[in-house]
Amino acid sequence: MSTAQNIEPQDGPRIKEMKCGTLTYTKVTITVLFAWLLWGDFCFTLMEAVVPTIVPLKLQQLGCSSTLLAIITGTIPAILNLIVCPWVSFKSDRHRSKLGRRIPFILYTIPFLCISLVLMGWSPEIATFLRTWIPFFKNMAPASLTIGVIAIFLIVFSFFNLFVNSVYWYLFNDVVPGHMLGRFTSLFRIVGNGAGFMYNVLIFPLGLTHTREIMTGAAILYFIGFGLMCFFVKEGEYPPHENPNEKHVGPIQEFIANIKIYANESFRVRFYWYFYLSQAFFAMLCCVGMFSMFQQIELGLNLTQMGNMNGFNMLIGIVALYFAAIYVDRWHPMRVLAYMSVIGALGAFNGGWQWLFMTMPSNMYFWVSFANGVVGVFAGSLYGVCLLPAMMRLMPKSRYGQLSSAYSMIRSVGAIVGSFLAGISMDATLYLCQHFGHSATYGYRWIFVWGGFFSICTTICYALAYRKWQELGGDKNYKAPAPWNPSGFEEVNDNTPSIPCNPKLLMRGLHLNTVTLILTILAAPLFLYATSHQGAIHIPLPNLESIQWTIASWKIPWHIPIKPFDIQMHQMPVAEMYAKYLYIPFMVLVLAGWLRLVYAIKRDLKIVLAGGQPRLGIPHHGVLIVLGIQGVFAMGVAWAQYLWMIDLNMEHELMIVGLVSIIGYACTAGGYHLLRLLEKGPNQQDRIAMPHNHPSAPEASAPGVS
Repeated sequence: MSTAQNIEPQDGPRIKEMKCGTLTYTKVTITVLFAWLLWGDFCFTLMEAVVPTIVPLKLQQLGCSSTLLAIITGTIPAILNLIVCPWVSFKSDRHRSKLGRRIPFILYTIPFLCISLVLMGWSPEIATFLRTWIPFFKNMAPASLTIGVIAIFLIVFSFFNLFVNSVYWYLFNDVVPGHMLGRFTSLFRIVGNGAGFMYNVLIFPLGLTHTREIMTGAAILYFIGFGLMCFFVKEGEYPPHENPNEKHVGPIQEFIANIKIYANESFRVRFYWYFYLSQAFFAMLCCVGMFSMFQQIELGLNLTQMGNMNGFNMLIGIVALYFAAIYVDRWHPMRVLAYMSVIGALGAFNGGWQWLFMTMPSNMYFWVSFANGVVGVFAGSLYGVCLLPAMMRLMPKSRYGQLSSAYSMIRSVGAIVGSFLAGISMDATLYLCQHFGHSATYGYRWIFVWGGFFSICTTICYALAYRKWQELGGDKNYKAPAPWNPSGFEEVNDNTPSIPCNPKLLMRGLHLNTVTLILTILAAPLFLYATSHQGAIHIPLPNLESIQWTIASWKIPWHIPIKPFDIQMHQMPVAEMYAKYLYIPFMVLVLAGWLRLVYAIKRDLKIVLAGGQPRLGIPHHGVLIVLGIQGVFAMGVAWAQYLWMIDLNMEHELMIVGLVSIIGYACTAGGYHLLRLLEKGPNQQDRIAMPHNHPSAPEASAPGVS
């Protein structure tokens, strides 16, 4: 796969080569490398998807409480991660063998991981065997014993899976050329989405009825597929690791010395702490992820609908991921990470609270959720693909595994605390909701409070990291903090400079939101007319019977008539008053605030182009264009939802969704203002693509490039 020499064909031009350390690739060998790494990712993704999706459902089916569920699936694996990951990462950075420094930790743990996964699937049968043949277990309740058996095998599985999860991600940084990391990450996510699509559509709906077969099949695929990847992917040669203590010491002294080195190198830099804490808060946010499935069920979805919705969103995301990675490289992953976090955090609470006061029909909830997922697929792909390249481009390569393990360790602390507290708070919420007359599962609708709070905490950390990254050199002159070097810094091979902000594209991105706001306000009189007149509106649609047949063959719950149909108009006097005296006036206020923001950005742009220092920073155009286009399509989904609600005479729900829209647009304006604060600082001219005729414009500037 690799060679240390240049390849020169006898009868032809020299083949272009790519290097990563001592590894040298041609186009053919880099393709082979990518093929094996992506095949390994396919097997790894399918195996990893099984446990966090099926095990919580199985445990809940057995009567496991939310607190115990959170401890088994969250707290205990996080404690293991806290112990195992730092040790494995520290050792793998310093390990030298014929197989490399990462692959041995993966290869030698595969058999134990697969055996524990198989036994987890056969836990009910194992529990029955124990009750039948061992007197100690005869008096135990079958469900309790099965829960205990699942927990034991889950702990064993989590322990050995940590060896893989600790070093698998570092392998990419060791074998993939630096300038291709973004491209590889996109392919990596594409394969992951493809595997996720297959799992969600074909396997997940069978999770409770075919648990044994699913877990056994996943273990066999992982054993063969991932094992082959370990044999065919070759690591290069690494320089001998420097050891300041050459004298031989005992294992205890060596262990203590290693801890001191680890702590000194990993936890002295504030910049890295921003990433550590961001992942701790993000882990706490994800602790309610297992309960989101129960929330979807509470809102009317079944496992088939959930699998189809998630699977097809992943399938659509495959195309988006490739282009997302290209633009992440162009706009810099650190910038994309900060921007998407800020915008997402402000909208984290909005939308979730509405389910406290309304319930849509199951088919409406499915299609609205699916449509919104499709609309946000590119922005979601940007956010999903930017973290790994950001880490690889910002962390020093000599200590990448070690710093990543510290990152993982702090994240584990967040997961330990978060999963325990999430379980307790969920049980308490379920109890209180039931006590006040709601259904037994109504409490799952409150998870937006937890998610929104920790989204904001995560975003604060990313914002501080972004500001510090700018101080450390930003796009052009970044050097990674390195307390182990005399200079205190380490050069980072970052050969993908990002494109500066293009003023024209920035204004176009802002005006997309302006158009969306204006059209939304202008559409209000049409909806007022619809709700004030009782009758029917005939809406002709093209004949889509072939599409209906195809989707039916995929077993998607298709409940919307696709032949020409009538929308029944229902009079809604309360909704009319709401629209006249609340919705339209507040939307006009939001529009006025938005236009003031656009004017302020345009004014600051003129100051920068004139060589002055603006009051606030100039946000980059990239993410804002994506969000502007997304807003236009989201407006179409919202209009369709309004018409559907009018047809079903859902007056109360229509008013709530309108209020969500007002808050959403206000949050968008507030988020853009926060981006201006994020970009505030000196040398704004270095971040703007100057016109060709501008005195400070470099010869190679290209303001028309996005």
